[in-house]
Amino acid sequence: MSETATAASPKLLLTITEACERLSLSERTVYALVSAGKLQAVRVRTTNSRRGALRFTPEDLQDFVARLRTERRQAAAARLRRVL
Repeated sequence: MSETATAASPKLLLTITEACERLSLSERTVYALVSAGKLQAVRVRTTNSRRGALRFTPEDLQDFVARLRTERRQAAAARLRRVL
């Protein structure tokens, strides 16, 4: 595979740092979201980590943001129904 093709292709898995940057969240918050089951992650075994390092697919990050939007819309609609 050429260097151009490699540079142009998107990463399949993102590190915790990259996920935090894309979501504008702290590592602590991302770990808490994963622990609560609200954000999907993949554990990848590494030589310097016994439990494995967390990795995220770009699609999982997009799904998380989409769920947040849906939840907020539903909450706003519920508040509106209570007022009416």
